[in-house]
Amino acid sequence: MQARPLLSAQRLWDICSTLNTVTAQAILTADLPGEGLQAGDVGTVVHIHKGGVAYEVEFTTLDGRTLAVATVENNQLRPVSGRDVIHVRELQAA
Repeated sequence: MQARPLLSAQRLWDICSTLNTVTAQAILTADLPGEGLQAGDVGTVVHIHKGGVAYEVEFTTLDGRTLAVATVENNQLRPVSGRDVIHVRELQAA
């Protein structure tokens, strides 16, 4: 049996429709070391692949500088909720 996506394409579409936007924020649930990203990092979904199999997500610093645009599998993201708090971490020097 195939695992149900944590962030389905329909759920993302519902979020975007409610916010009247074509993008939505999502929270990374797994580290992506190749991108320098950690679980808990918040990104903006900018594209949905094949009905929600994966997403293109842009991750930025708080001042708007793009850190990465990564293809993220649906089991590596979750939608934001009203109980989430943004937490700051400093980037490690490259």
